[in-house]
Amino acid sequence: MIISPDEAVQLLGKWKSEGTPVSIALRTDRASMSFAGFITDVSHVRIRGGRFTPIGTKLAQFEVNLETAETFMYSEVREADEDIREQLSDRVPSLLSISSHEFQCIIVELTSMNTIALDV
Repeated sequence: MIISPDEAVQLLGKWKSEGTPVSIALRTDRASMSFAGFITDVSHVRIRGGRFTPIGTKLAQFEVNLETAETFMYSEVREADEDIREQLSDRVPSLLSISSHEFQCIIVELTSMNTIALDV
């Protein structure tokens, strides 16, 4: 379902405050990347996230400018077809897709960091 920018920021803020692990897939015309990590900063201007070692050393980081985002789509796995629910329901409760003419960013809520990051 399409959600508002405010709802997206609220959801991302919830994932940040709860320390929810996420899988981030970011694609532009020139590059793509994906990894599992955590949301570290959320505002109406941007979101940041990263993956860190147990002692806090940064392994990967991403930043997405929300000011250029055009569409925010939220989906819950429980609303998907039965075969998809059976495959993902114990690992992936929901996802948020943020799109513009410049990029697509898919942030998947994970039940644990043992879930494999998305391939883009």
